[in-house]
Amino acid sequence: MAFSHTPPKIILLWMFVSTLLVLWDASYLLLRPRSMPGGDLYVFWKPYSLYAKVDLIYSREVFESKDGFPGAQAFLNLIESALNFTYLGLWARGDGAAAVLVGLVGVVMTLSKTVLYFAIEYYSGWAHTGHNDIATLIPLYIIPNGPWIILPSYCVWWFGSTIVAGLNGKKVAIGAKKGL
Repeated sequence: MAFSHTPPKIILLWMFVSTLLVLWDASYLLLRPRSMPGGDLYVFWKPYSLYAKVDLIYSREVFESKDGFPGAQAFLNLIESALNFTYLGLWARGDGAAAVLVGLVGVVMTLSKTVLYFAIEYYSGWAHTGHNDIATLIPLYIIPNGPWIILPSYCVWWFGSTIVAGLNGKKVAIGAKKGL
């Protein structure tokens, strides 16, 4: 039985849109200080002025302290993005088995990196976000970052279920017929 791969639309949309946003984020971090206020490339990252006040990882102070986490995270964002674009390319080419495997690796990376990001905040006593009140955290931190937990979790479940069904010789159509 040939392995076929028909992902739900939400997965294709997530892989494309989230990857563009992750690349924008990584480029902000990797191009600092040029991407920060006063830098010659700042025009492309103006929204980060507000975000850097909410999440200090993006602030000038953390950059100047030589904290290595933001740069390391940005480097992993580049790998994640390459995996996601590879998944989309394999899917478009019709290479279902390879696409599902690469897709799973990419979304596991997204999810684990995001959980790590939140865990660092928790275990550091909210060092980068603890200065905010809840009225600021909800719309400017929790809601914008929530999709990076919720959607990759769904994707991990979907890709994993697809692989298990395929290995068991079952027709793979989890979620695809519902147009999710």
